[in-house]
Amino acid sequence: MKYKKLAGGGYFKIINQSLPPALTKLGYSGAQIADVQRYVLGAKTLKVSRRQPRDARREGFDEAALAKVEAQLEQAFEISFVFNKWTLARTSAATS
Repeated sequence: MKYKKLAGGGYFKIINQSLPPALTKLGYSGAQIADVQRYVLGAKTLKVSRRQPRDARREGFDEAALAKVEAQLEQAFEISFVFNKWTLARTSAATS
């Protein structure tokens, strides 16, 4: 995985382009390679998580908080970076 700096600030993650051909040569299927790439880069959504939304609600995150987090995931360096006071400000369930 590589991290590229964006001209306007911030970073994004990319996979080294030699990874898919290497996995193909090792006998991985296209679906398996896609799974590896998704794992390395992250899904950039909570919608594929096995724990969301029921567990998130139990932890105090309401629909508004989850929507704010979801909106930030595309440009997030790591998922933990979006679960913060700036993203979740003014969301009663997440701040109580």
